[in-house]
Amino acid sequence: QYGDECHFLHSEKMPKTKVCTSWAETGTCKFGDGCTFKHTPKTINHKTMECNYWAKTGTCKFGDGCIFKHTPTHSL
Repeated sequence: QYGDECHFLHSEKMPKTKVCTSWAETGTCKFGDGCTFKHTPKTINHKTMECNYWAKTGTCKFGDGCIFKHTPTHSL
């Protein structure tokens, strides 16, 4: 309806910016190449950034499958 005046992006090839949680947890995804989320190669170490949930609460629903780092906390 709006054509070139439309304020939204129209593209068949949108970049996949968020990691697929199924892929991150299990290394598999039932949607395969059709998944709308990113499937990163297993050789990349994603655990360089701290998990926000772990840092705030000391827990994370993804556990060892989380793509972010869980730094142990030491109680004194």
